Amino acid sequence: MKAVIDRIENHVAVLLFGEEEVPVNVPLHLLPRHVHEGTWLSVGFEIDSATTTEQFRRNKSLLERLKRKNPGRTAPRQTDPAPGEGPDPDGPAPGPGHSPEDATSEDRSLPPEEPAPGSTPPP
Repeated sequence: MKAVIDRIENHVAVLLFGEEEVPVNVPLHLLPRHVHEGTWLSVGFEIDSATTTEQFRRNKSLLERLKRKNPGRTAPRQTDPAPGEGPDPDGPAPGPGHSPEDATSEDRSLPPEEPAPGSTPPP
């Protein structure tokens, strides 16, 4: 994937990714030395499965320790989010046993939600 440095402001480079020129702010110290406006970069991302799995195991272990420490305590009641805030209460919730190892390319992007019949689509 290619990106170009569009501009540098306050030690932050604004990179434009791909033909769509998607802007992404990147702290200058994370980029190679001597970059400037107009510098093209070759950018790649890799999944770090080992670290992802290890962090998942740590989180699971911590949760189990907390449950053992407070066996009779239930989670505090959550209040309903204000309209337009928080997760969609009608949306799908992750099932039990969902872990990073279960992720597929289908998990990476979801189709846009369609408005309910008779409702007005958002602007």
